[in-house]
Amino acid sequence: MKRVVHPDLELKVWHFIFFILVLGVIIFIFSINYKTDCGEDQSCFLDASKNCRSATVEVKEDNNAFKYQIIDKEKDSCIIEVTATEVYGDPELVALFSGKQMICTIPNDVLSEQFISDVPDLTSYCTGELKEAMYEFIIGKIYGAIAQNLGDILSEIKDKI
Repeated sequence: MKRVVHPDLELKVWHFIFFILVLGVIIFIFSINYKTDCGEDQSCFLDASKNCRSATVEVKEDNNAFKYQIIDKEKDSCIIEVTATEVYGDPELVALFSGKQMICTIPNDVLSEQFISDVPDLTSYCTGELKEAMYEFIIGKIYGAIAQNLGDILSEIKDKI
């Protein structure tokens, strides 16, 4: 004896299967793009960085604010974007650093032991405008110190000649 399935019931089953598939795809997309907002909690960000999970943290250092965001994973490294969000000081300093970013590719073993701002020689892992601004600032300071002392040195040489 052949079993007869009502056409409305069969259509409802297909609608249910379609709904479950769409729901599964939405959950999958959400879980891939989920980003943890750690606020100002550095330990939250450090935990996320151990597995290179997408996360963001705001950190205030010496009246300046930086945003750290884990944006990707590459082999055994985390790719982190660092942005100077608030810079205080003279207008020249603000113009030099404000809004500048750098991308840092930091090995997981280095990052798992300490927060990103505590990584020794951090800039060696980074590229971008913020790194260039840091070097420009350091070179300006060194040049200023040399220029300031150059007059004294030349005076001493002149006196000895």
